[in-house]
Amino acid sequence: MTNQDLFALAPTLETARLRLRQITLGDTDAIFAFQSDPEVLRYYRSEAFTRLEQTQEYLQRALDTPTEAM
Repeated sequence: MTNQDLFALAPTLETARLRLRQITLGDTDAIFAFQSDPEVLRYYRSEAFTRLEQTQEYLQRALDTPTEAM
């Protein structure tokens, strides 16, 4: 089972101000927006993404990772 399979099992949770749902490759632009912002990443140990392709690769790896590897 991959993370993508696991995410598909989770329900979407929604309140008036928040929606939690499974992550998809369609989230690439939104994730790139914060993963490329040095002000956000000053609290992270990772380097900022400089290319959209980095975000796509990151998401694909996250979705394809077997859940046993977590």
